[in-house]
Amino acid sequence: MNTRKLIIASMAAAVLLAGCRSSRHAARTDTTVPTDVTTGASQRVVEENTQTTPKTQKEEKETKKDKKQDKKQEKKQASTDVHQKTDVEAVSAKLALTLRYGSKKMKLSGTYRLKRNDVVQINLTYQLLFVPINVGTLELTPDYLLFLDRYNKRYCRIAYTEMPSLAMSGIGFDYFQRIFWGDAEQSIIPTFEWSYGNWQPLGNGEFPGNIEFQLKMTSEAYRATFELSNITATDNWPTRTNVGSEYKSITLDAALRALMSIAK
Repeated sequence: MNTRKLIIASMAAAVLLAGCRSSRHAARTDTTVPTDVTTGASQRVVEENTQTTPKTQKEEKETKKDKKQDKKQEKKQASTDVHQKTDVEAVSAKLALTLRYGSKKMKLSGTYRLKRNDVVQINLTYQLLFVPINVGTLELTPDYLLFLDRYNKRYCRIAYTEMPSLAMSGIGFDYFQRIFWGDAEQSIIPTFEWSYGNWQPLGNGEFPGNIEFQLKMTSEAYRATFELSNITATDNWPTRTNVGSEYKSITLDAALRALMSIAK
């Protein structure tokens, strides 16, 4: 039961990161002063008003947090800038996925497929007594995001325009595909981070053979390590997943509630 929950929770987390809202607040102090000051007394008022207001503990904490995040982004950008991005139009690879949530750990296998400006497709399987069982699919296209839970015969298909938080943050398919292609250098979702490694030659450039994701939904963080092998520039695979009539459609909110109940 724990294995099943971890698989579904982790896949749902990948879908629900799209609903995370990105916002950053900056504290400002109004130092506007009168322009017609002529007396000494008035001058003293001007000097007092233009003094920098001491930072509150909350502001100092936010400043330290911003600096820490900036250092992480600088390190991440440095690790990607030294690699020339691949120029191929499609990628297909074998996937070894390690999922972690708190003390729980799960290993899955599957396929990792990309077609530039068209689709990101991840299929996951679980080995049960040497028999591979297809447990789910995560598919992103320019029009929608699909989470297919083959374990429970349910799915969530939702357009990016149906998620206001994405529109407010300017997030769409291009944002996600750049992450999976190894082209993204900066996250605009505070609770979502990633890093690349094990770059391998592909086309006239390189492609990451290792991608680390971290998504913090509660006090614990979901972590996913993608290890790719047999990376080839091929598009000889179906670019759209067919959802059978036996699958039940669920809303993004329903998937979120299910995830939260599992995480407790």
